[in-house]
Amino acid sequence: MNRREFTKASLATVSLTALGSSLADREQLIRKAIPSSGEMVPVIGLGTNRYGVDTSEAARATASSAASIPRIGRHRN
Repeated sequence: MNRREFTKASLATVSLTALGSSLADREQLIRKAIPSSGEMVPVIGLGTNRYGVDTSEAARATASSAASIPRIGRHRN
């Protein structure tokens, strides 16, 4: 790559970066009000849209393990 090609590639990268950030600024965030204060905050998904109640043995074992974490932590101090 010579200097001219490098300069062209650099300018193209800077231009596309600037264009991308200006387009992102135009997009409005989805907001919801906090019930107690009415403050509008952006909605953040936590990936729980496929959450369901799992009654399998594996789920019970995981819940049992998670429930023991505070007890184990107290003994380590």
